[in-house]
Amino acid sequence: MLRQIAALPYRTDGTGVDSPVSVLLVTSRGTGRWVIPKGNAMPGLAPHVAAAQEAEEEAGVYGSACPTPLGSYRYRKRRGSGASLWVDVDVFPFAVTREIDVWKEAGQRERRWFPLAEAAERVDEDDLKDLIRSFGPSEFKAAAARRSGVLETLSKNTGVSGMFAW
Repeated sequence: MLRQIAALPYRTDGTGVDSPVSVLLVTSRGTGRWVIPKGNAMPGLAPHVAAAQEAEEEAGVYGSACPTPLGSYRYRKRRGSGASLWVDVDVFPFAVTREIDVWKEAGQRERRWFPLAEAAERVDEDDLKDLIRSFGPSEFKAAAARRSGVLETLSKNTGVSGMFAW
């Protein structure tokens, strides 16, 4: 079984915990279906740093990747020979701070921002749908409340968006 890393590029409209969240999806090169930027782990790079690099190469975005994965999902990767294998993908939240117009795979992929619920519906993998849905403000707010004020402390002391405190 193969293991990969992925970025879940997101942005919020506003600074409140209940602010709407958008997710950036890209099309796959082979089938044109909507996916999140992903790839193989890179020797010498922490997994969340490698996920950030995938977001830059595949989607043309920069930002901050959370070092703790949101979770993982599994998909079946098809090989050119027709064979396939299962791949487990660790997904790292990625707070987008900048988009560029020209990037490495711009000619090979389309990118588009979707509201959270619509992004979940656009991807094919059920586990990934669930992960994206779990990133919603109400779910996040409930998780943060259980973490004894980490959200307020983080925001007050660092100015980091609440969604990034995952």
